Amino acid sequence: MKFEDAMVKMRELSLLQFSHCNENEITVSLHSMLSEWLRMRLDKSSQSTYLTTSISNLKAYLESIRHSDHKTRQEGQAHLDTLWRGLEGFSLGGHFLEARITFGNFYADQRRHKDAKMMYNPALAGYEEAQGPEHTSALTTVHTLGILYADQGRPDDAETSDVQPCAGW
Repeated sequence: MKFEDAMVKMRELSLLQFSHCNENEITVSLHSMLSEWLRMRLDKSSQSTYLTTSISNLKAYLESIRHSDHKTRQEGQAHLDTLWRGLEGFSLGGHFLEARITFGNFYADQRRHKDAKMMYNPALAGYEEAQGPEHTSALTTVHTLGILYADQGRPDDAETSDVQPCAGW
C-alpha cells in the first residue's frame, strides 16, 4: 500500500505520468526533475545500469509510438533529449548501436537532422569496427545517412556518403 500511495501522490504532483500506448501497454514517465534527482544520487556503477535500462526501454518505447499522434511523439522526443543529456560523460562502447539507429530515425522523423546525424555517425563507426565496413549493418547505416543528406537538400553528400565517424558511446 505504501508503494501505491507514493505512486498516487507523485502522479498528483505531476512527477509521474501514465500513458496507454495500446490496450496491453502502459508507459510510466518520470518528470525530468525527478529523473535528474535520482541520477545525481546514484553511484557510477548504478548510473551505468540506470542508463543501460533507460536506453533499452526508450528504444522500445520510441519504436512503439513511431506512428502515434503528435503529442505522443513530442513526449517521446522530450524523453530522448533528456536521456541524451544524461549520456554525456559515459562511455558505453559499441553497445546500443541499434538504439542509436532507432534514436536517429526518431530524430529524422521529427526533422531534427543534426541530432539524427549525431546518432547515426557513432553507430556507423561502431558497426564498422565490430563487423567491418562491408557488413549489412554498416552499409544500411551509410544508406540511412545518404537519405538524411538527401532530405536536407545535400545531394552531393548523399551521393558520396562522406561520413566522419566520431567517438562516443
